[in-house]
Amino acid sequence: MCEGSILEYETIVTDLLKSLIQESLPQPSVCLASQRSTFVLWDSRTGQALTPMISWQDRRAHSWCEQNKDLSDRIGYITGLLLSPHYVGPKLAVLFAEDAALKRCAEKGDCLLGTLDTYLIWKWTKGNVHETDLTMAARTCLVDIRTCSWSAELCKLFGVPEKILPSIQPSRKNHSLAFGATLKASLSDQAANLLCFREMFPDVISINLGTGGFVIKPERDQNRRIAGYLMGPVSEKWYALEGTMNGIAKTLSTCPHETIPLAATDPQPEGFCLPDSTGIGAPHWRADVNMSLSIEEDRVSRENVRRIILEGILFRIYEIYQDLTETNSPDTRVFFSGGLSGEPMLAGGLAELLGRPIFVVAEKETTLLGAAHQMFSTKKWGLPKHRTIEPALKNCYLKQKYPQWKNWVEKILHA
Repeated sequence: MCEGSILEYETIVTDLLKSLIQESLPQPSVCLASQRSTFVLWDSRTGQALTPMISWQDRRAHSWCEQNKDLSDRIGYITGLLLSPHYVGPKLAVLFAEDAALKRCAEKGDCLLGTLDTYLIWKWTKGNVHETDLTMAARTCLVDIRTCSWSAELCKLFGVPEKILPSIQPSRKNHSLAFGATLKASLSDQAANLLCFREMFPDVISINLGTGGFVIKPERDQNRRIAGYLMGPVSEKWYALEGTMNGIAKTLSTCPHETIPLAATDPQPEGFCLPDSTGIGAPHWRADVNMSLSIEEDRVSRENVRRIILEGILFRIYEIYQDLTETNSPDTRVFFSGGLSGEPMLAGGLAELLGRPIFVVAEKETTLLGAAHQMFSTKKWGLPKHRTIEPALKNCYLKQKYPQWKNWVEKILHA
């Protein structure tokens, strides 16, 4: 979905929150963990939305990014991001170029800009608080992650008046909300996931597979860059390198949901899959390349189709993992979470490919768990409950098949 109704979103989230508050203790605390790149513009006086809720999948800024490719290195240096139509900055450049009235409104300061967290906080505080945190702001492509502030250079480049931007405040908060709760923290979903394991920083990698998937690794040096990967803050002191897979759950949904164990030998040697269903993510970033299978589905059993898709997910993770880990330190712990972490082939396959134990987190919703960690930051949490999956197969076929998969993917990318 590229666009949606911010009013509908607000109603659903607020009604859910109110129902939870009714069942909680007096003076309940709330934390927000939000998807990062969706945004909206609204009237600063009335609160009426002036644009739809525009998601990361919206591609209206594709031509703008192509025409300004010479700026990509500079933008990457400042923001830690790629120059991509995924982000708010390029989208705003196009919106203001196409809608003169909206541009005038922004220039006069009569509208406000916000990602999902900013809009909800503004509404829940009756328009008294217009703010975000660094982990959310950094994904707008308008923040200098070296100074942790809005970039005047990028605002000028994208034609964004700084007066419409929310203030950047710490993730931990203490805002009284209109319906009787206190907002204690607000941060991005990926940052929340990684904060589950903050006691292991920097020797931890988090792999999370849900609707999409990501591999994320903490870093102290905000100046580090790896081609094809994203760098951004996860707290006021820590940064992270990140690679993503897009829409993998949608690809798997076409197959039966029975779990599949990892096989010792390859049941389908000629079968390869690129599992990203909404454009391939890191490190390739090709919106025009979607889910692909090397064989026709009606030639093999549905179980083997699912197996080939799971292999594709494993290989995409391994591809990202290798790029993010210059040295395979024995001290690094790899945690695996999300809705697909219960797939034995994925957990077992990761252990075999990485050649190390994989720690499968019992709580699949690590975003919520990390948000709780941030909300109650003075509490000593320790590591989340997990089980250990050790490499168990001798000469597992996955490592031998991976280079073949890489060659097959390269042919698709260069077709």
